[in-house]
Amino acid sequence: MTNVFIITLRPILILCKFLGIINTSYCLESNGLLTKNKNSTYYSIFEFTKIILLMIFTYYIHKGLIFNEALFVYKFWAVVIASRISETWIIKLINGIIEFDQKLTSLPTYLKAHQLQRSFSKQCCNVIFICGFLYYIGTTLLLIYLWPTITMDFHGIFSYLIRVSAIVDFTVIISSFFFLRNLEYRFETLIDFWNCLPVELMAIPGECSNYDIAIMIDGIRLLHAELSDLLRIFSLGYGQILLVTLKRCLRTTYDAPVAKRFLLMIVANMGNLQNVILTMTIVVSASRVNEKVKSIYNIHKFTYLSIVSQKIDFLIFDPPKPIDHFGYYCKNLK
Repeated sequence: MTNVFIITLRPILILCKFLGIINTSYCLESNGLLTKNKNSTYYSIFEFTKIILLMIFTYYIHKGLIFNEALFVYKFWAVVIASRISETWIIKLINGIIEFDQKLTSLPTYLKAHQLQRSFSKQCCNVIFICGFLYYIGTTLLLIYLWPTITMDFHGIFSYLIRVSAIVDFTVIISSFFFLRNLEYRFETLIDFWNCLPVELMAIPGECSNYDIAIMIDGIRLLHAELSDLLRIFSLGYGQILLVTLKRCLRTTYDAPVAKRFLLMIVANMGNLQNVILTMTIVVSASRVNEKVKSIYNIHKFTYLSIVSQKIDFLIFDPPKPIDHFGYYCKNLK
């Protein structure tokens, strides 16, 4: 599971580093964790140069725009700033998922034998990136038709082809969806572990004793607590970023023929529909994860095991807390 997660994580990391969402100095080490290289000044100089170039590039491409259109540029930098503020939490989330997968290898053989392979496949990532690229090309051609420039020079062409706000929106939504799905898969893995325990938690001669069952239950409990904490870290890391990303910016209209004005109205509604779809994608994904958090707790709130002549009480899971609404509002996302 760890190898698949790292493979599918790489293209998202590349996009985040290129757009300035994550510092370039963070690299995947041999142990699989994402750590910051503090021994080299190369990354610091490269990061500073990249930010300066991004500022120059966004100014050059979008100079001369009216206020409403310039809001897209302001939104891009607002997302970058919010990402840098939440960068520590994002790194903790990535490393937490990798460490969780590493802990799965230390589980008893009885559980690992019943483990189902659940992961966000590379093929699924490729389909999402291809669909996003085709949608970007389609909207770009539509914008060129509806909002043509006076002169199609180098500046005019690049102002349409490279829309940094749209690219950063796609990156944030895809990365947040990616992490939520991976958390959901890991909660499903814990549910699989719980379901493969012996019926009524009775010992099976020659396979697992009462002591083995107690160890497995305690391991599931600890992993469940760790995953719940990772969900809290996701809320802290992506809360501010999603609030800024899902802010809708509108383009101004102008006098045009009836057919073009009709298309302008459609594009405006498409933008609203796109914003609703992106918002609901995150809300539904978070709700699915929240249901997985509660499912184990609802299976058996309290479990009591009698081991030999000594009765030991095990409190399996604490009541789960609701996910914060985009990191700010204490509200269940159902």
